[in-house]
Amino acid sequence: MKSAPYAPAVGCLMYAMVVTLPDISHTVGVINRFMHNPGRSHWNAVKHVFKYLAGTKDHNILFGPNSTLVVVSYTDSDFADCVDSRKSTTGYCFKFGNGAISWKSKLQECTATSTTEAEYVAASDASKEALWLGRLAHMFRQVDSDSAPVVYSDSQSVVALSKNPVHHNTSKHIEFRYHFVRDCIISGKIGLEKISTTDNVADGMTKCLSTDRFQSLRQTDMLLSGRHTGELTELVQKLRLKFSMKDLGPARHILGMKISGNRAKRQLFLSQTDYIGHVLERFNMQSAKSASTPL
Repeated sequence: MKSAPYAPAVGCLMYAMVVTLPDISHTVGVINRFMHNPGRSHWNAVKHVFKYLAGTKDHNILFGPNSTLVVVSYTDSDFADCVDSRKSTTGYCFKFGNGAISWKSKLQECTATSTTEAEYVAASDASKEALWLGRLAHMFRQVDSDSAPVVYSDSQSVVALSKNPVHHNTSKHIEFRYHFVRDCIISGKIGLEKISTTDNVADGMTKCLSTDRFQSLRQTDMLLSGRHTGELTELVQKLRLKFSMKDLGPARHILGMKISGNRAKRQLFLSQTDYIGHVLERFNMQSAKSASTPL
């Protein structure tokens, strides 16, 4: 496998994932674990992701009008899914105006001893990101000052544990830093609510799903929201008071993304069609048969 360009291929996939492709975050996280000593099965997994991108390279992120501008997070975990370390995977996806704006899929630092602990650690990580995004949205006047970000988890035990300060036998060993989520809830900085697994869009950030299940989550995640042109103009004027800025006109490309829009419908589209096309050509996968899921 020394002749296979495994590291460059995974690097290209990581860039695509970070920019506009939350749907491959779990898969990229898994194949990245074997960067130093990949085998044939790992290289086949990378090529399978390329096949998936070949069939979805024209997909866009849509910025459209929406009335519910609230920072919302969906968090999930997969207990002891790593067969080598037996560590669990944390996954979360943040949405703003029905659109994904931040996502993560990563092995947890600690070794959880129960599904409750794994879900609790994931909720704690999501709460930190929720605080930052909530403050960022408030700074740009996108949400009201009294609007707290909401974190949704499909674990009823996590919701109960975060609101109950009593240490039970199954939770008293959890490290103190993961109780950060409890402090945030008590102070009203964030909210933690129960959601069904069916509606939890972070489900695909932690495990492999069936084709129908995966595609239903992907369609939900790929919607983003923007505000009115007048508010954007006002924001630019305020930034110009503190920074030296030059108006380059309507954006067409940024960070390898193609930008297009529909002014009549107040919609903005982001896609990595050109970048994905170059990556597929680089690794001779441009004619590959498309796959319905990344893994």
